[in-house]
Amino acid sequence: MKTNLLIDAGQLGSRHLQGLLKYKESQIVYVIDLSPASLEIAKQRACEVEHKHIVYYKESWEDIPHFFDLVIIATNSNVREIVINQLLKGVQKKF
Repeated sequence: MKTNLLIDAGQLGSRHLQGLLKYKESQIVYVIDLSPASLEIAKQRACEVEHKHIVYYKESWEDIPHFFDLVIIATNSNVREIVINQLLKGVQKKF
């Protein structure tokens, strides 16, 4: 089973989530966003797609695992570098 991470659950991120949920193979998707309102948008949009995947909505980096098969960074460009550096500090490299 794949484990994927979506960073930022706002307008663009929630649409990425819908795309991920259309994937046919089983997966676990972690959605992380500091904003509860953005996470709520993502939850609502996830309900629009019929799926059987496991989705976790988190507000903190400490609440997510350290290994992912896929990471989608859907942040605004002004914080993207900060987010990438935070991600690289905490995620284990597979190779």
